[in-house]
Amino acid sequence: MSELHDLSAAQQLRALRAREVSSRELTEHYLQRIDRDGDALGAFVTVVPDLALDAADCADRAIARGELAALTGLPLGIKDLQATAGIQTTAGTAALVGMIPAEDSWTVGLLRAAGAVFVGKTNASELGSTCYTEDYVAANPAVTPYDRTRYSSGSSGGGGPGGGARVGGGAPGRGGAGSNPTPPPGPHPGGEERPRRWPQVCFPSRMAATEQDPSARPRRPRTLSA
Repeated sequence: MSELHDLSAAQQLRALRAREVSSRELTEHYLQRIDRDGDALGAFVTVVPDLALDAADCADRAIARGELAALTGLPLGIKDLQATAGIQTTAGTAALVGMIPAEDSWTVGLLRAAGAVFVGKTNASELGSTCYTEDYVAANPAVTPYDRTRYSSGSSGGGGPGGGARVGGGAPGRGGAGSNPTPPPGPHPGGEERPRRWPQVCFPSRMAATEQDPSARPRRPRTLSA
């Protein structure tokens, strides 16, 4: 098998379901890469190894029982603008350091229900307000792994280098003014975003290291009208 981080998210999911690799092994692999490169890239604000490994163990037990959701066992980083129950959420501002939400945001709730393993919170610009990602929360500004002298984009600045450098697996993003459609040098190679309308708020989207990976996501349940 290739290095685990060289596999696309779709390939990782297939390997998990075939029990060729465990979620704990995959999660430990990404935690080691975050520890090595995360600060230098400005990719993560908060990392939760204990919570991540506990979730990975739960995912492995679910896989052993044949209980498979869309993303069971797949490690993901969550953008720090998204509320995560039990995990610090700062929205990129020092004023919210230490805030631990009691509930997940809608998008995070879908990802959790789909079986994803959260390794931590990816860096975001302060309150999502700028097209670059430098704040007073993360150790360093988010930079592109292709040239560390250049900023990553924003406001999903941490998710871009995290995926591009295979540090944190994939990551959900939100696009208000262009975070996810930024061209690959920006560096969001697997970005996908809903069409924008003005005036607008922000639209959930997916970021990953390959073009195929954004399709591996939970979908909103469909309802039938009477």
